[in-house]
Amino acid sequence: MGVLDFNGGGSGNSWNYHSPEKDGYSLVLDGQVVGIDTPIAHNFSQDGKQGAPKFWDDGNPVRNIKFTVADAAGNCFDWTFSISKKRSTSAFNQVMQAILAVNPNATSIADCMGYHITVTTQQPPQGFGYSASNPRPWSVQIGEKMPRVEGFGYEVTDSAASMQRNQQQVQQEYQAQQAARPAPAMQAPVPQQAIPQPMMPQQQAVMTPQQQAAVMQQQFPGATVQYAAPAQNPQAAQRAQVPVEVYDEDIPF
Repeated sequence: MGVLDFNGGGSGNSWNYHSPEKDGYSLVLDGQVVGIDTPIAHNFSQDGKQGAPKFWDDGNPVRNIKFTVADAAGNCFDWTFSISKKRSTSAFNQVMQAILAVNPNATSIADCMGYHITVTTQQPPQGFGYSASNPRPWSVQIGEKMPRVEGFGYEVTDSAASMQRNQQQVQQEYQAQQAARPAPAMQAPVPQQAIPQPMMPQQQAVMTPQQQAAVMQQQFPGATVQYAAPAQNPQAAQRAQVPVEVYDEDIPF
C-alpha cells in the first residue's frame, strides 16, 4: 500500500496561488494531470524559504503529493499538497472524492493520471493568513479522462526514493534533528520524610526468686542466701511470698 493509496497514506513551475504580487498568480488550476510524484515534505519559514525535511516519529520522512498539470497551451504547473485526511476540505480528501465521483473503482490518488482536473482555492481576507488552526480551503473537480499528449510522461514517480543520495542524507538530517532536541528535564528525587515510630512503654522485668538470690549473692559476697520455693496453689503461694533472708557476718542483727 503506497503513499498515494486512499487507505495509505514530469517537472514544471509551481502553481502560484499564494503570492498576488508575483507573476502567474491564480486561484484556479485547470488542465490534465500528466505527472504524479511523492516528494519529501519540508518545513518552511515565514518568508517562504524551504527548510529542513520533516520526519515521522519512526524516522521515516514525511511525504507530500505533487500533481503536474498541463494547461491547454502545454504549460505545466506543479501543485503540491500534504497527505492530510483530518478535514473534509483538505486537498487529499477533495482529490479522493473527486476521482471516486468519476471512477468508483479508484483506489489511489495515482488513478487521477490523465484526467482533466480543476482545482480552486481562496485568498485569505486582507490582513489574515492561513495556518494550522485556519487551514486553506480547497475545491477539486475531475472530469473525463483525456487523450495522452506527446511529450508528457504520465508517470507516477517517487523522487524521494529514486534519489539514492537522499537515503543517507535523510538519515543524517534526522539524527541531527534528534540530537538537537533538548533533553528532558530531570526531576530531583523527593526526600522521604521519616515517620516517627510510637514509643513503646518499657516493661520492667520480673525476677524469679532464684534470680533475686543470685543478685544478692553478687552484692554481698560470702553471704548465705536462701529463697522460698514457689507454691503449687494460690493459698500456698500467698504464704510463700516471704522476704529473701540474707545471712552475713558483717550485717548486725
